[in-house]
Amino acid sequence: WRALLGASLYAFGSIAFYYSTSFNQHTAIALCSFLIFTLIFEPEIIPVRKRNIQLIILGFIMGLAIFIDLSILPFLLVMGIPILKRTRSLNDVGHIILGALGPILALMLYLYLAFGNPFLPPQAYPPSLKSS
Repeated sequence: WRALLGASLYAFGSIAFYYSTSFNQHTAIALCSFLIFTLIFEPEIIPVRKRNIQLIILGFIMGLAIFIDLSILPFLLVMGIPILKRTRSLNDVGHIILGALGPILALMLYLYLAFGNPFLPPQAYPPSLKSS
């Protein structure tokens, strides 16, 4: 917990974060990556002992990372291998999906309201032309 708190304080309390003009999603993605990696290889670090709840928390952090920035997808694909090695059943995968469902649905709602399509990321649309 001290390492997680230290990483969080460094990420959000560092001088670089203070002097930035706005929230930098790379800081949040780095923190989510750190948490995901830790929860995969050292799940006993969180005080929750129920495996189902641990997997839901892991899924939620993965979904939150996708909500923050889609650049996390290659990392999640790579981390899918150790996640699948540590899952005991299809039920475990279902708990991870259940945890990720909330942030993913929120992202899809945002994409639908902002761009009219819940499946295409903002990068898929051509830049709008300014009228004179």
